[in-house]
Amino acid sequence: MDDRKIYIDKLASQLKTWDDDIKKFETKAKNSASNVRSQIESKISEMRIKKTKFEKQFNELKNSGVDAWKEIKNGIEKAENNMKDSVINAKEKFMDN
Repeated sequence: MDDRKIYIDKLASQLKTWDDDIKKFETKAKNSASNVRSQIESKISEMRIKKTKFEKQFNELKNSGVDAWKEIKNGIEKAENNMKDSVINAKEKFMDN
């Protein structure tokens, strides 16, 4: 398997993990007091926006040529890190350890 395919598979798996994380936050929000619920819902909205940006770049990467994917990779890594930071921050703030 080439590096590009491995990388795309890794990112696809990461997207699924983020979907699962968002679902957990939605459940947490439903079971929280209204003031906490609104904070969690705000964080969920932020994560969805970042995830959408990531998905756009991910689709560009999947549709890119073999030569162009390394150039696109830099932008997608930034989007990936932004999303990871958002999820980590939300877990630290709202989820029980």
